[in-house]
Amino acid sequence: MADSFHQFISTNHQGLLFHSRDHKKNRNWSDWHWQIRNQIRTPEDLGALIDLSENEKQEIKKAAAVFPMAITPYYASLIDWNDPSCPIRMQCIPSTQELNFGLEEMDDPLKEEAFSPLPGLIHRYPDRVLLLVTLECSTYCRHCTRKRKVGDPTKAINIQGIDEGIKYIQNHHEIRDVLLSGGDPFFLGDQLL
Repeated sequence: MADSFHQFISTNHQGLLFHSRDHKKNRNWSDWHWQIRNQIRTPEDLGALIDLSENEKQEIKKAAAVFPMAITPYYASLIDWNDPSCPIRMQCIPSTQELNFGLEEMDDPLKEEAFSPLPGLIHRYPDRVLLLVTLECSTYCRHCTRKRKVGDPTKAINIQGIDEGIKYIQNHHEIRDVLLSGGDPFFLGDQLL
């Protein structure tokens, strides 16, 4: 995969975008399952696809060691690799700027844990709850307020936790709104949702 991506990128800075439009060469490009299977998850994967300076490699590696990275090939195709200030690049490529935070910011910036009667359920307002159903996303946004959890298998949400959240909701009749969140709830598929 890296060789074919590198070939497209080396001939045009938006090579991945051109690749996405060439359905004959990759019929799977529009399949979200394929996109997930081919996520760019390490600085080494990223370095195999685009030319990074040694400094960029080290910065990405340092930030990704604290906050995991994941970028779908499609999302990577939207990045202007010649522009370090490209908004999409800044949204999904790890940066050491992410490591400049106070402990109160890292731990729980929205103070969700204070309103969490169960793991994966946030009951901040009397009539609504937020039920976390997954901590996975197709692309890990660098500004995510849950990035301390996203992609961490030790914090994964399982069906038993979701069932406990549903029981909690059933026992609290004041709740009229349930927001499914995560990560990306659509990761679960139609059947489970």
